[in-house]
Amino acid sequence: MKHSLLNALAISAIATSMLLVSACGDDSSSNASGGISRKASLYVDESQQLLVMTLDKLTEDMCVVEGDNLTWKSMDIYVKPDSLHYEFHGDTLLLFSIYQGKPENYAQMLTGGSAGNIYGTWTYIACSFEADENVTQCSANNKKYYHRTITFSHGSVEADYEFHFDLYLADHDDYMNSYFMAQLFQILEGRSSDLYLDEVMYMDSAEVQKHAEDNGIVFKEKTKTNATFELGGKTYTVSAKVDRSLQESGYYTGNDNNEIHVEVSDGATVCKADYVTHYVNSSYCKAEYWDDLYFDDDWEDINHNNFTTAERYRYSNSVTFKECIQGIGMKFDPMDGYNFPSPIDGLAKKAVQAETDSAEPRHETREEKFFRKLMKYAK
Repeated sequence: MKHSLLNALAISAIATSMLLVSACGDDSSSNASGGISRKASLYVDESQQLLVMTLDKLTEDMCVVEGDNLTWKSMDIYVKPDSLHYEFHGDTLLLFSIYQGKPENYAQMLTGGSAGNIYGTWTYIACSFEADENVTQCSANNKKYYHRTITFSHGSVEADYEFHFDLYLADHDDYMNSYFMAQLFQILEGRSSDLYLDEVMYMDSAEVQKHAEDNGIVFKEKTKTNATFELGGKTYTVSAKVDRSLQESGYYTGNDNNEIHVEVSDGATVCKADYVTHYVNSSYCKAEYWDDLYFDDDWEDINHNNFTTAERYRYSNSVTFKECIQGIGMKFDPMDGYNFPSPIDGLAKKAVQAETDSAEPRHETREEKFFRKLMKYAK
């Protein structure tokens, strides 16, 4: 399956002090979705350094397409076994996903167990290993925002995931120092630039400060959510309201949901932006949302019947919002003596979640694919 239980980098792999414990090997365990039991088995081939994990049954509440209707219901999902290649580098365990029968060159790194012994509890250290280049890369933020372990026992496997969404939110609430602001400046200056509403959730104070200093932008007032600044002889105000939460039910439990409202004004015209992304729960599993839903037909139940689900709701008026911003901004004309540098054809997008004109999710990173695979064993 190509779906994501948790987008394991930045916001989507973070939950508010939420601990999801697997029901591996215990038919009476419960999970955050409402007491669904799961049992997982583990096969280890030590000579080949191979792990094969099998989830006997996966039952999830989902928004299922039935003709022209949407129904929120429990589905027994067919799940293929997950295979991993493992290696030891000293006391560090490396786990490689397997693609077309061969280990990939990219591994996640874990510590805490015994060197040379796969059995035990291993903790993800927020580092990855590139085998073909013999390079290790680590992320301090990933380690700060969640704690993840996986325990390999004889015949069974279980994973514990503890996420700290509150810590992440505290580090990502200065919207007036977000990358969105740098893009907004570009548009108001009359330049060519993208304008992504979801960039307001990603901080880049250095970029905002540098752009302001280089182009004569003066902040008169500035908080985390509101700002007043002067640009090209005009005074602008901008405000942002962001509501971020976690999906608490269904297959996508633990993914982030976002609602963003931004207003920009030159004193005469107010440009209003609305952006909503929400993984489908029972509230969004309704025909009235049909046109703004992303549908996925890549599902199979335990009887090998294919079915389609509504995965994510998305609404954005980013196009009309950008047009409004262009209307209150400067009209760049190199012949009139207005000497900003040459227009830039779009700032490079830094946000993890790419904004598109549809509800279709972005492509997952390698790290996200890896932990999406393991997350099945942590509920």
